[in-house]
Amino acid sequence: MLLGFLSVRGRNFSTNITTSWSTRAQELVNLERYPIEPIDSSLVVRCRDVLRETGVCLLPSFLHQAAVQTILQSCCPEKVCASAFTSHNTHNIFQQEPNSLEIAQREAPLRTRMGLSTIGSIACDELPSNGPLLALYHWNALRDFIAQVTLGPNIPLYRLADPLGACSVGVFRAGAEAGQWWHFDEAQFTTTIMLQEADEGCGGNFDLVPDVRSDGSIDSNDQSGAGFARACAALDEDHSVIRRLHEFRPGTLSIFHGSRSLHRVTPVTAGKDRLVAVLCFHTSPGVVNSDSVRKQYWGR
Repeated sequence: MLLGFLSVRGRNFSTNITTSWSTRAQELVNLERYPIEPIDSSLVVRCRDVLRETGVCLLPSFLHQAAVQTILQSCCPEKVCASAFTSHNTHNIFQQEPNSLEIAQREAPLRTRMGLSTIGSIACDELPSNGPLLALYHWNALRDFIAQVTLGPNIPLYRLADPLGACSVGVFRAGAEAGQWWHFDEAQFTTTIMLQEADEGCGGNFDLVPDVRSDGSIDSNDQSGAGFARACAALDEDHSVIRRLHEFRPGTLSIFHGSRSLHRVTPVTAGKDRLVAVLCFHTSPGVVNSDSVRKQYWGR
């Protein structure tokens, strides 16, 4: 289910990638279609309802297409994408590796089934400090809108304090079979913006099984619930439980329950790289990733 809005006129703004965007983030966003400054309460209610009912809220054309191109030129030039650190990680849906002590101690289907994730990432400190993507991430209106949709009114939301992972760009390299195997996120919700999709027929599809952990209780020992059955069906490629988000196109803002919804990105086999901005927030201030997570995804 997608939100329906009227089409709008484009907004003119400078696409000079050397321009400082620190005070101009609002120019990137289609505010006529998505009035988030000031926040339109009816928009928040509709987004919140969709997120609750389906596990994912997609806002197509949240960014102007010219803004998407500006971000690509300034933050994701080909040479930067080519040199982005790439992680290769075999894991289960709980993102545990095969040598995990917990897996060794518990022979359970959802913990012992493994898949390979291969993904590059442009770290936050590799993005232009005065560029459009970080300006968007540090724009209070966007943070406050996401907070109201995901948490409700008057509940604070904080940007991650991590120098590498606060805001990054996931790089799924074409021809490198780059993709993410089925998994849950550690964060309560996930916020991403599609910058460049893979060529049609070349993979890079975003697949979702919404609210598998709707009550947060699914565990490898719980083999009787509907969530367990749906998770196993997804691993068996039962497409009756898998929702493929064809609507996740460049410029689309996605907010979804990554900790409750099983999801993956299918390998990109050829053509263009798939590039996705990942914007991280937390309900507590000063949160950073662990050293092991930084080492795994950024190599340092």
